[in-house]
Amino acid sequence: MLIASAFSLNMLDNTSTHHISFSPLTPEQVKSMFWNGVQSAVGHEATAQVISAQLGIEVPFNRVSVGLGQGNSMIVAQATMPRLAEGQVLSHEEMMNVPITYWYLNSDEDVEA
Repeated sequence: MLIASAFSLNMLDNTSTHHISFSPLTPEQVKSMFWNGVQSAVGHEATAQVISAQLGIEVPFNRVSVGLGQGNSMIVAQATMPRLAEGQVLSHEEMMNVPITYWYLNSDEDVEA
């Protein structure tokens, strides 16, 4: 299972139909999932630091391409803040105060369209 800081339609194979379920998670639920081996796909170092601090576990920065295929699941740690102005960069202190919501995504088997 992966943890990422966003979900994009680019993560899906566009030759198949996908049914994806989204379920909210508490930070405690996310922490318990790490015992089963969660790989980080958090592509921004500051975001990985915020998630690590908020969960109290190491979530390393790891900029990789992600694909969500049949029967795969992932955790999305979504920053919940207003869109930043173009070119705006948050300080470390501001980043540490960004609220994070967690989602469990599951891709069901493909079906005929």
